[in-house]
Amino acid sequence: MKSYKHQINSKHNGIRLAAVVSSAIMLAPVAMGTVSTFADTTSPINTQAVSDAATASALVAALYSDANNLQTLKSSTAFSKLSYVDQLTVSSAYSNAQTQINLAKAQLAAGTASSGIVSSLTQADQLVQTALAKFSTTSTPTTNSTASALTTLRTQLTNFTNAYYKLTYAQQNSTNGKYLLSALQTATGMVNSGSVSEMQASSIINNMNDYLKAITGANLATTSNQQAAIDASNAAKKEYSTVPIFLQDSDQYQRLGDLIDATADQINNKTTPAVELATDVVNLNAATAAMKDLVKASVVYSGVGTIRYPKNYGIQVWTIGGKMVKNSNGTAKKLKGGTKWKVFGPILNINGSKMYNLGGDQFIDANYVSFAAKK
Repeated sequence: MKSYKHQINSKHNGIRLAAVVSSAIMLAPVAMGTVSTFADTTSPINTQAVSDAATASALVAALYSDANNLQTLKSSTAFSKLSYVDQLTVSSAYSNAQTQINLAKAQLAAGTASSGIVSSLTQADQLVQTALAKFSTTSTPTTNSTASALTTLRTQLTNFTNAYYKLTYAQQNSTNGKYLLSALQTATGMVNSGSVSEMQASSIINNMNDYLKAITGANLATTSNQQAAIDASNAAKKEYSTVPIFLQDSDQYQRLGDLIDATADQINNKTTPAVELATDVVNLNAATAAMKDLVKASVVYSGVGTIRYPKNYGIQVWTIGGKMVKNSNGTAKKLKGGTKWKVFGPILNINGSKMYNLGGDQFIDANYVSFAAKK
């Protein structure tokens, strides 16, 4: 269309149009053959009809050539280096060109070609020219291919592919689901080419993220999201590891442990949406704070326990696992009746029995202890 698109416009420059029509008449035997030999070709209406048919025929020939050029580029590796948006532009322009060519051919054969099809063909060519221009930028990348860009794209391709296959059938077959699949295919081609610039990697990753977000309403977690979760998890683990044994049956302790495990799974799962990981961080920080408060408050429950047992006898000291605590010489460790010991709050611990903690993994049966809270 190069020689025609500048000659045909809304004003139809008379001299240039005449030149186009003159050359186009030779390219349109089908259209000319449909003109009745009994018609008055000198009338303004029929003259315009002949002109439209000839012009449309010329436009079809030129558009066909340009569309073929576009198809050749579309099948080349240059196509995979375009951004996904540009790929859509190219594909749409080619599809539209084919539609307009077929429509024009049908009208020419039927002798019904008019100024409307001339306008449509002109617009189709403008779209093809715009699409062809997209490839000119791929020959001179604005940024050089880098190993880091290729590594990043390969990693994110794996993440987004996993996310895609976790979508429901309906989500995969939605418009954005199809766009995401196409973007994944484009990214795969880019990775396989082994040559990707930072700009190209960033563009296709953003496209994949946008389509996934449109489907699920959430972005994939970024490196900063994951780091925030790791930091929160490390703080929680530190608190968890220092919780006194006598508080390890508490709801707060159990919840903190469960959230630490759940957050670890979310961090390791590279397809975790950012919003979910952010929620995990909030919950984990809250659970860590609750555990700290409970540990701090547990001091209130410390006090002195007096052993209520005959003086010449004692009660056994147990571990949290129900085993006897022994002295250094191997004998059973017992606390004699009437002696006083610093103890911590009662908890349900061993086989449902209420126990007091002496510090560390040492417990005594609360049934044999008179407890006086620390003032």
